[in-house]
Amino acid sequence: MFETKSSKDQFKNQRAFIVGNGPSLAFTDLDKLNQEISLGSNGVALVFEKTKWRPTVYSCIDSAVLVDRMEEINGLILELTESQFYFPKQVWNDSNPPEILKVEEIIYQRKNTTFFDTIPHQITNNAFTSFSPELEKYLVTGTTVTVTLIQLAVLMGCNPIYLVGCDSHYVIPENAREKNADTDRVDKVLVLDEDNDPNHFDPRYFGKDRLWHTPNVHLMIQQYEKVKEACDQRGFEIYNATIGGKLEVFPRVKFDSLF
Repeated sequence: MFETKSSKDQFKNQRAFIVGNGPSLAFTDLDKLNQEISLGSNGVALVFEKTKWRPTVYSCIDSAVLVDRMEEINGLILELTESQFYFPKQVWNDSNPPEILKVEEIIYQRKNTTFFDTIPHQITNNAFTSFSPELEKYLVTGTTVTVTLIQLAVLMGCNPIYLVGCDSHYVIPENAREKNADTDRVDKVLVLDEDNDPNHFDPRYFGKDRLWHTPNVHLMIQQYEKVKEACDQRGFEIYNATIGGKLEVFPRVKFDSLF
């Protein structure tokens, strides 16, 4: 099992692509990333049937997704031996009351897996309460796994960083059911009865019986703004190469122009 500090500057001054899971990913030619450093997350493996691309780095920090896709994630760890996998050491699960879930107990500990310490994000005047000032010691979690991937890319020294498939636009289908309606959590766990997820590149992504948390785009944008501020201070450039979408925090570039 790697230590997070062993990842420092391993891709120094090389560009990297953070691959989100938004609807626009279905229109993005991921094969162009085959020779690039790239970071993916959550259910991105659904796109593998349409591309030869595989991520250099994979992460998942969502308690619902970690449990729901545990077998799939463990399969990826065994299959993608050249990829690096990063997970928080623990997360709060969705029980009532919430309990600590030790991720190291459900995710394979292999030579290509790393488990990192975390602290929750806070939106303050200090950008480094939304972005870790000591990436070798801990990462700041928050509103979206994309923030985790950006921190990992910066830890690895990647510069510049391009976002693709980060649409930052969500709708909740009328047929979505609350899985944890009896809890006081603000972020409810939802489930659909059919494969009609409108928020990702594949309708199966959070489709029939898949668990997912209600998104909060407003808080995502707030944290993205602080992430940009922190990265600007550290000299790391982030660009949004997503095809469409509603994320305007980072300067836009056209994906195809990068190749």
